[in-house]
Amino acid sequence: MVKVFVSRLTPRIQYAFDVVFGSIYKLKVQFFQDAEKFDKEEGVKINYSKTKKENSFHIKPKGLLSERDIVSQKIIVEVQNEIPIFFTQKETDFPFDVFAASFYLVSRYEEYLPHKTDDLGRFDYKSSLAFQNNFLSKPVVNFWAKWLVESLQKQFPKFSIQTPKFQFVPTIDVDNAYAYKGKGFVRTAGAFARSIFERNWQDIRLRSKVIAGKQEDPYDVFEKIIDIEKKYKLNQILFFLLADYDVNDKNVPPGNRKFQELIKHVNDYVEVGIHPSFASNQNNQKLKIEVERLTQITHRNVTKSRQHFLVVQFPNTYRNLIEEGITDDYSMGYPQIFGFRASIANSFNFYDLELEKSSSLCIHPFYAMEATCKYYQNQNPEEAIKSFKIIIDEVKNVGGEFYLLWHSDTLSGFGQWQGWENLYEELIKIANSN
Repeated sequence: MVKVFVSRLTPRIQYAFDVVFGSIYKLKVQFFQDAEKFDKEEGVKINYSKTKKENSFHIKPKGLLSERDIVSQKIIVEVQNEIPIFFTQKETDFPFDVFAASFYLVSRYEEYLPHKTDDLGRFDYKSSLAFQNNFLSKPVVNFWAKWLVESLQKQFPKFSIQTPKFQFVPTIDVDNAYAYKGKGFVRTAGAFARSIFERNWQDIRLRSKVIAGKQEDPYDVFEKIIDIEKKYKLNQILFFLLADYDVNDKNVPPGNRKFQELIKHVNDYVEVGIHPSFASNQNNQKLKIEVERLTQITHRNVTKSRQHFLVVQFPNTYRNLIEEGITDDYSMGYPQIFGFRASIANSFNFYDLELEKSSSLCIHPFYAMEATCKYYQNQNPEEAIKSFKIIIDEVKNVGGEFYLLWHSDTLSGFGQWQGWENLYEELIKIANSN
């Protein structure tokens, strides 16, 4: 238990302390607004106010956590102890307001402000404070929390805590369960016509064999996924796209009987979640329909999700998910680059800045996916492994949670993914090694 004095307790203060102590160290915080009562308390004590007190660790507030507006903040990033910091303060026991800085990054404050977006309406990582100040590749909130705890232990030698333990959770997006099967007459006929026009005879032969049942569909890798689950005793999560056909949602039709049987079968061995369509970002009714589809297929409540194309728009995306009963989302990350979008290597609850309250929706950030290596960084499998190992080590060093983002078609090694089919299992071995 950490005891904290504040002049005025706000939802932002409660949330920031819960992130730094709760999300990372699983510690509870008790707040005091009565100065006399706080002074009589014993144990680990933080004075989060402008005035110093005896027998407590003083951190001077910068002011952000007492505000209610969402306004552009003047931020100057400095480096101390080889760690980037901002919201620096003088005449205090800690060089900066670690709680305000953590709140700014984890709440994604900057994504509520006017910002650049890419062609799919996603926040441009180049606009982020972390990228512009060269700390996107570091979970700085974890570093800050460790620094703070070590500082507290110097003043309160009896302050003993458990070191956070590294956790690894591989997750897989199923954008297209099959390469050829189950696409319907019109789409199949169109695909044949395109292959004929391009004189792609190999594709015609393979598609014909698969549709005739003479050969397995190359994207049908789900027994492989189940075998990996059993072999390594994992807790994989598969996110299925169950959208109506659209320009950015070209999955197997959700009404296809074999596709539904596949989802039921997979769900017997591996946890399943919804992969909300790109179109659902403009129409919340589509999200409702897609969640209901998965519920009807699995006969279980759908509580986990990851956005197709990783479209997260604050605060509407998360509000919509909450409305449909989603409790855990895995979309927090950048598709174009490896790194820590929220600057933290742990799960945390979504804070709605417009409503000024913490929600029950738990955000599980990811930091790397194979599509980033191939499509954005132009890496081959060997180069990708090295990139993954660097960021896995970063999370291991802080005892964080590593959520790996993969795609089912990558496991096939088919077409453009030739040579990538074994990387997923290699990364599992790397993550599980000491």
